[in-house]
Amino acid sequence: MRFDNRSDGAEIPAEVAHVVSAALKAERFAAQEGTTEQGKKFYQKMRGARAHINCHETALYAVGLIHQGDPKGLDYDFGLFPLESYKTYSSAGKLAKYVRGALGKSFGVIQKAHDWSVTHTLLAGLDSLERCVCFEKEGHGLSWQILPLEEIYRRSSSDARWAAGSIDSIMQSEAAKGIRTYLDKWPKI
Repeated sequence: MRFDNRSDGAEIPAEVAHVVSAALKAERFAAQEGTTEQGKKFYQKMRGARAHINCHETALYAVGLIHQGDPKGLDYDFGLFPLESYKTYSSAGKLAKYVRGALGKSFGVIQKAHDWSVTHTLLAGLDSLERCVCFEKEGHGLSWQILPLEEIYRRSSSDARWAAGSIDSIMQSEAAKGIRTYLDKWPKI
C-alpha cells in the first residue's frame, strides 16, 4: 500500500489488502455514471453503499474484529486502546514517531479521539522510508483513500488525542474481546 512512487509502500496482511483493494475498486465504481440503465443502477448502488460505511466500520472489518453478519447501522466507534493511551502531539513528526514505535514492523490501527470519544479510525503501516502510510475513509459519503499520516494530522484539531497499535496487539486486547462480546449479543438478522 503506497501513496507515492518513492518506495514500495507499506506491507499489509493479505486479508487487509483484500478489503483495501475492494474499497478502492468500489471508489472507482462510485465515481462512474454508466451508459446503460443497468450500469447506471449499479454505479448508483455503489455510491449508496459507500455513503453508509464509516471509517470505524472499514478499519474494524479489515482487521477482522467485525464481520459481515454483525449488526448494521452501528457507528462502530469503539475505542481499541486504554484511555491513557490517547495522547496529544504537538506536531505531525512527533505523532509519526509515536506511531512508528507503536507499530514497529507491523501493520495496525490508529485512532483519533476528541473529548474521549473516538472520532476517526484508520489503518496504517510503515514504508521502506519509515513513513506512515494510511488507509482511511474520512466519513460517511466520503472517499476511501491512501495518504500520509501527516495529511491526516494537518486536518485535525490540535486537541486531538491519538493512539495506535498493531493488529495482533489489538486482537489480543481486552477491548477487542469486549467488542466481540457486545456484538455477539445482538440478535442475528
